Amino acid sequence: MSRNNERVLSNQMISDIKAKLFSELEWTVDRTDLIDDIMDAYLTDDWDSFKQMLTETIEDYEDDIILTLNMELNEDSNDSI
Repeated sequence: MSRNNERVLSNQMISDIKAKLFSELEWTVDRTDLIDDIMDAYLTDDWDSFKQMLTETIEDYEDDIILTLNMELNEDSNDSI
């Protein structure tokens, strides 16, 4: 189950995650592997594995964004001391 079922992402976080996904697809992911994964899911009608991979990827991006925001907030609070 997606973590977003437990809480709602802000529009900015959704936008940031989309940007990370786009960047990943554009520059770093081997598109052949992605196409193979999509075709395997289609041919076997097993979308659960594909869904799990996408969910984990998006949640990793979400964690990264939250970590970055927390680090920035921490730096800002230390700068004001």
